[in-house]
Amino acid sequence: MDELSKKFLIGLVLTMAIIVILPIYAIRETKRHTSAAERFTEAAVERGAITFATTCSGCHGIQGGGKVESPSFIGFPLNPEFREKAGLVIKLPGGDSYVIDEDVARKVIHRGRIGGDPTNSLSPEEKKLTLPNLNMPAWGLDDGGPIKDFAIEDLIALLQHWNQGAMDEALSHLPAAQLDGLKAQAAAGQNR
Repeated sequence: MDELSKKFLIGLVLTMAIIVILPIYAIRETKRHTSAAERFTEAAVERGAITFATTCSGCHGIQGGGKVESPSFIGFPLNPEFREKAGLVIKLPGGDSYVIDEDVARKVIHRGRIGGDPTNSLSPEEKKLTLPNLNMPAWGLDDGGPIKDFAIEDLIALLQHWNQGAMDEALSHLPAAQLDGLKAQAAAGQNR
């Protein structure tokens, strides 16, 4: 076999190896990418739960149920289970549920919200849960609040993928007096 034939044979074998290995790699890479995305979302939800526990639970409750969880909480329900109880979950064709519009949630967290319904944009179910003179403050750093954009994105991840286990873990790290106060507020339904 001459030198050119050997090079041709080696090139052919390597080309065939690439043709076989590339699809295998592509399949494994897709699985790896999906797994990494799931881990990223899970981590964002856990970070969002910490922010929620320390910043949002006083109004929206320790389970994210807001006024549906207990009348003593003044915020809207954010946990899908409580939103469904309040009639705020929209069923989509195919069985999926539309829980919270992330763009709207992002804007409300960043900029705050005026109490009542001055723009007449709330559904009748949402109006039942709104206190007319109670405003939600702006939480976004750019809008005068204390929360950075990445932490707001983590809150959005929590709202989109509610995980009560992550919430319970985050709540367990609160100072005992604060956690006891929130639990008593939830259990008793006392006015603030």
